[in-house]
Amino acid sequence: MCRRRFINTLPAGKGFALLEVLVAFTLLSIVMVPLMNIFSVTGRINADTVRMGTALSLAQSKLEEILDCPFGAVADIPERDFGEDDVFAEYAGYRYSVTVTEHSPVLKTVEVRVFYHNANDIRKEVDLRRDIARR
Repeated sequence: MCRRRFINTLPAGKGFALLEVLVAFTLLSIVMVPLMNIFSVTGRINADTVRMGTALSLAQSKLEEILDCPFGAVADIPERDFGEDDVFAEYAGYRYSVTVTEHSPVLKTVEVRVFYHNANDIRKEVDLRRDIARR
């Protein structure tokens, strides 16, 4: 039988010891864990921004809808879900309320509040106000 001899292709002292590889891997792990956490936090912030933008857009749409009504018909609306309305059915879970403050027979302030839950399931709100006058 022939025995094969393995030839060392690296000159002596020209490689990485197991300890060096483990230290490098540990250092890399220590750096990567916080970076991965940053991705998670950034994702939540982006989701919150999208939800807030949607709530703001819904508030603006509802305010425009109210402004199209005759002055005398503008009144308070108790809190309700956007999903109850056919036009906004896809936004179920977003809730709104309308508060009307009458300053004089010809001037009212309309406030539309939209409630939503952020990525941490905390209830948030966006509100828009506008003064309207009898024409």
